[in-house]
Amino acid sequence: MSIGAGAGGVMGAAMAAAAAGGGAPHVLAVDDSSVDRAVIAGILRSSRFRVTAVDSGKRALELLGSEPNVSMIITDYWMPEMTGYELLKKVKVYTCMPCLCCMAFSFVQVAESLITLIHEIFNLPTQIMHRICMQESSQLKKIPVVIMSSENVPTRISRCLEEGAEDFLVKPVRPSDVSRLFSRVLP
Repeated sequence: MSIGAGAGGVMGAAMAAAAAGGGAPHVLAVDDSSVDRAVIAGILRSSRFRVTAVDSGKRALELLGSEPNVSMIITDYWMPEMTGYELLKKVKVYTCMPCLCCMAFSFVQVAESLITLIHEIFNLPTQIMHRICMQESSQLKKIPVVIMSSENVPTRISRCLEEGAEDFLVKPVRPSDVSRLFSRVLP
């Protein structure tokens, strides 16, 4: 069940770009539950999307560092190590943090401590962090993020939408939820 829509036109631009590229839009599905991950991946694939499914927010960030053509992220809210909300915030904050990481190399005196701090914040290996740094930071920020949860908590929903989530879906996600979500985006 779709609860609310957030960032609006961002999703349309990302999905239109994927469609213009000739391929199906690429959706990154993130859920620590193998059953829920299989369900959402199946629904998305049956709705003509290319899907990469991962089991954690950390793995999602690693994939974003190596796969530049993600059109959208759909993530569970509650996951160990990194929640979907934390993943949302990290995707949306990449406009600033990677620049700091790359700038740290210019300042030999502070490089070691600054890089260590950034790696602690993002909890990513060095080579993954720098692959993300090398990408267009604005490109990552524009990736629409949809949050899913089995709990319908209004304050959680509002907080996710305020942080830039495109939408919030209450599990179990149904094919009609995905159709409704994308019908306002795809021609």
